[in-house]
Amino acid sequence: KIIEMQLVQKRLADITIDLYLMVACVSRCSKQIKQEGKDIKQTLQMTQIFCEQAHQRIKINFKHMDINMDETIKDLANVSQNLEIV
Repeated sequence: KIIEMQLVQKRLADITIDLYLMVACVSRCSKQIKQEGKDIKQTLQMTQIFCEQAHQRIKINFKHMDINMDETIKDLANVSQNLEIV
């Protein structure tokens, strides 16, 4: 049963990693905002770009929880395991 859930677990792990990195980026940006005399324009831009990209990846991973090709991938893996190498 665990092997059957491997692709779902990978999606959940990817979502968790992206969320963690988003928090880290926002935290770093927030710290720089609190420090006087720091030019944060570039940090703000990088944080915004990263968070937007991570958000898109998270949405895709959630969408693929329901709509995916997991069964096809599993079937192909089973077929490849049963092939004889000549």
